[in-house]
Amino acid sequence: MTISVWSVKAAVEAALQTALVPSVADIVQLGRPVETPSLQQPRRVYIGGVLNDSPQPIWEPVSQVRLEEYEIPLMIDCLSFSGNDPAGYATAETLVADIVAAIEAQIGNDPSWSATCHNSGLSLAAAYTSALGDAPSGSGYRSWAILQLHIQRRGR
Repeated sequence: MTISVWSVKAAVEAALQTALVPSVADIVQLGRPVETPSLQQPRRVYIGGVLNDSPQPIWEPVSQVRLEEYEIPLMIDCLSFSGNDPAGYATAETLVADIVAAIEAQIGNDPSWSATCHNSGLSLAAAYTSALGDAPSGSGYRSWAILQLHIQRRGR
């Protein structure tokens, strides 16, 4: 079994693009969120880099049974253009919640991500909603969340 991070991330990206776009997300892509996002695509999901992959035993080019576990960060970023309307806060949070629910449904349907891993699960690392701009009339709210997609892979 080779190190699987890149094949699993590609499978996650393909599955989430199919499951989320265009119903609950506008963009699903590998990489980091941009500093100034496009206002034309207010619902975005980014698949981040893996910080630590600790296979046991470490990978060697010989036949051996291994267990590989790591987390892939899924960064969700949503905008609600509502000015100072307090309902915009709830709208922004609902956009994120809809994406999280769709990701949970995807894992429920296929926890192996098209057989690229043995099992997967999801946990929330962080979530926050705040005002989008400081204009006197307000420009809306920005809500984001970071999920950890826990991957487990067994094999030779």
